[in-house]
Amino acid sequence: MTDQNLRATAREHGGRPVGLYLWEGEKHEVYIGISNDSIVKRLRRHLVDYGFANIQNFRYLEHSGDRPELRDIEREFIHEAIRSRKLTVFNTEHASSVLHDTAFDELIVTERQIGWLADPAGVNLHAPDSRRSPDPNEISRSQKNFTRLLDLPEADAIIDAVSIYLRTAVPFPAETEATYWAVSALPALRVSPGYTRIVTVNMGILEMLWISRAPNGDVIVDVGTHYQFLPARGTRRRLKKHGATMQGVLHTRGGADEEVLRFASIQAFVSALGESEPIRRAAARFALDRMRAGKLTRHAQSHNYLLAEQALNRLQDWSILDDDASRPQSRSRLWSWMNRPD
Repeated sequence: MTDQNLRATAREHGGRPVGLYLWEGEKHEVYIGISNDSIVKRLRRHLVDYGFANIQNFRYLEHSGDRPELRDIEREFIHEAIRSRKLTVFNTEHASSVLHDTAFDELIVTERQIGWLADPAGVNLHAPDSRRSPDPNEISRSQKNFTRLLDLPEADAIIDAVSIYLRTAVPFPAETEATYWAVSALPALRVSPGYTRIVTVNMGILEMLWISRAPNGDVIVDVGTHYQFLPARGTRRRLKKHGATMQGVLHTRGGADEEVLRFASIQAFVSALGESEPIRRAAARFALDRMRAGKLTRHAQSHNYLLAEQALNRLQDWSILDDDASRPQSRSRLWSWMNRPD
């Protein structure tokens, strides 16, 4: 990744090398990108933006396709790099983890994030309750749907499910409420034929936890997790023990490491988060990465303060165990941004 090589690449391709490129940092993290203008311009920009990575070298694959075609190939390459090649990638789009400095670091400094990830349920239990009181407009906006939620026979169990998710997987939920996460109560929202959405926890623009009524009347729970932090051996068997099945990547912005787990009942979900350290850790890592990706967007307006208050009030109710025989190592290295040079 020298100026001489960048100039030579430009000359060899008429001054405008277009297509795909990959660069590698000193700790072997990679970035996969595209340009239908000039990959050399992009690489020079990366030298500035990713100075902490100390970029070592780059590769170039010529491709004259239009931008949508290039983006499709880029996404496939990133997913392949993460899920099959086990590489750590710097990309924020199509990747699950954000490895550079973010606005979230200004609210929760990196040291607190690292400490939280080591024991999310424990740290959340003892974190200061910094909740502010919602104003009358926020309460009024929440009242109708919260009352409709309370009319459901499963209402108490649903609040429990949100509460244990906040306790075990959401970074500092009292501090990040309504800015980095929101919970909506829409008990009659139709999302697909025969399914109605009851409650959704969002981060950024992404659904993280959603509770729905299936066509047969059962209430099911889906939760986003980080694939590489699920058990590395016997994954499906160990998840099945906790009533979970793998649904794969369901959101484009969830990145290649998104793995949605589906639970056939609220009780199975609550038990799994209370008993399985790998499931908790996978959900926590995915949630932290989503907060690092950015604040809430349109979902901030649908935040139900009354539901959030009830769920936060129950954080201390949970006894967190670990009935898994061992704590499997992650399929990837922990964050390189933790150890990058100052």
